Amino acid sequence: MTEFQIKTLEKESYDRYILVQGKNLKNVEPKITEWLEIFAADDPVNMTIKKSKLGDWTILKLSKNEIFNAYNYHNFVYWFLGTPPKDQNYAEYSIGISIDKNGESTYLIYNDYDLREKIATNDDVFGISEKNQKFILSIPFDE
Repeated sequence: MTEFQIKTLEKESYDRYILVQGKNLKNVEPKITEWLEIFAADDPVNMTIKKSKLGDWTILKLSKNEIFNAYNYHNFVYWFLGTPPKDQNYAEYSIGISIDKNGESTYLIYNDYDLREKIATNDDVFGISEKNQKFILSIPFDE
């Protein structure tokens, strides 16, 4: 029998970032607003998202907020890829980085349009932890 440990990744212990890039990403604010309108479920949300630029990448640092449970965080990372050709404001690359503030673990999730086309990853993000453990997260419409 193989033994394994299951550890819940508590959102409070992680600093979470999203890195987005692409020639078709004109502005991240409408993507953030659109996502909040859907996932906040008409409840007012008080949060701060810090934005920085590094070359042609936009870096977002997310606030610690109840709306950013694991499902919503992974969905938010994926949201920046948009739905072209109808959507004319989308990233070609979206990467989520979660860093445990205690230094115990870090993980990365990502997807891009090349992967979506090549392997039909319509609602998936891929991930890797600092111990080189790889995983796939499916983001279905129904949690």
